[in-house]
Amino acid sequence: MNPRVAPHQTAANWPLIALAAFVATLAAQSPPPRTAPAPGRQIAMEGTRANLAALAQHPDLDTLEIRGIGLEFPTATTSDLTDADFELLTHHRRLRVLRIFAQPQVTGAGLRALRGLAMLEELALVHVDVGDAHLAALQELPNLRRLDLSFSLGFGREGLAALAKLPSLRTLSLRGCAQLADADLTVLGTMRHIQELDLRDLDASQWARCRSFTTRLDAADDLLNLATTQIGEWVTFSLPLGQATKVVAAPSEPQPWQTRRAKQRKQVRPPDSLAGNALGRALGQLPALESLRLGPLSMDHDIARQLLSRPRLRELHVHTELLTTDVLAALPRGLRNLHVTEGLNDQQCAALAARTRELTKLACRGGRDLTTTGLAALLTLPALEHLDVAECTRLGVLTLPGVLLQASSLRELDLTGIKLLDEQIAAIRRRLPNAVVTWAQESPTAHFPRN
Repeated sequence: MNPRVAPHQTAANWPLIALAAFVATLAAQSPPPRTAPAPGRQIAMEGTRANLAALAQHPDLDTLEIRGIGLEFPTATTSDLTDADFELLTHHRRLRVLRIFAQPQVTGAGLRALRGLAMLEELALVHVDVGDAHLAALQELPNLRRLDLSFSLGFGREGLAALAKLPSLRTLSLRGCAQLADADLTVLGTMRHIQELDLRDLDASQWARCRSFTTRLDAADDLLNLATTQIGEWVTFSLPLGQATKVVAAPSEPQPWQTRRAKQRKQVRPPDSLAGNALGRALGQLPALESLRLGPLSMDHDIARQLLSRPRLRELHVHTELLTTDVLAALPRGLRNLHVTEGLNDQQCAALAARTRELTKLACRGGRDLTTTGLAALLTLPALEHLDVAECTRLGVLTLPGVLLQASSLRELDLTGIKLLDEQIAAIRRRLPNAVVTWAQESPTAHFPRN
């Protein structure tokens, strides 16, 4: 017994002493707590054979991003990967994420070399023209959950049918795959496990804008030559369009991948030719759909209402033309994220506020008919934290600070393109002391942060 502790004190504390002894016994018998595995190495690199071979020094590779033409490294001479080079990845058994961008000499034949990567969960082949037969090789990746084929022009109905046989696939991006016909897209209705689907720019509108941007150039017919147009020299554009970034010497003869892309360009449909009814019916058969991104579509209201009322939808990107009053009234009440191309009007805002009370993020920039009346309706959404009303030029700047009194839940507000005076900016800041507000008329990065 501790001589400094009186007997009556020891007796009074015996329950605590016994409890401490019991806990110590359990701790001695229990196995040590499991610690989370350390994250593997993540590498982003230029797409060259030498770089790919050098990866042998990193057996713990977890994430690999191979960049190509028009991105960080915009010359055709530096992106020399071929399908045969995929064999260099076979030893990276721990690889979970593989993203490949703009490799003009890759056709997908090398995908079979990936069949031993049993841990691979995410694969991106952006601006990489994978053929129908080669997509079938992905069936040998048992854990593949996310697949990004944005702006890839090499596959069609047969390739989509092969993807439908991937039982683990949950996220699929076909953005900019404008070679897909309406009948091809109906195959999507058989992908019963898909949860996230990106179908923007299927009408080749991106390529149409790129065409108008390069009308001053010769040989502009070869626009889908990745991000480049031959005018005696190589001019590289950021994908899918942008400003010229680098000029290098042109090869003396057309490369094989040039000829292939020129042929595929002829298969791309003209803009605004995508009929959405068949697609809407197909997507309506996907019971697990949680995220859907659509471009402009011609779709009957009844079909649009049935599609956009999917009960599990939590994220939706859609053109404003599809959001009629009856469609808005049918949106799932649990919708959390909504992005509306070409913005909303006051009537749409009122219908949206009455229906989607759990909405936390809304982007409706460019709404030419949105006034402070519609904005006031949106601000009644109790969970709204992120609101983008940039370029909504009809918002009344004099009444805007007063309307924002209702915006108690807002954490981010984008007012870019709306003319504001200094005193109005100060008033908005007083109304939203805890929000990040982007307000500059010229620079989208100018804002005042939270206090």
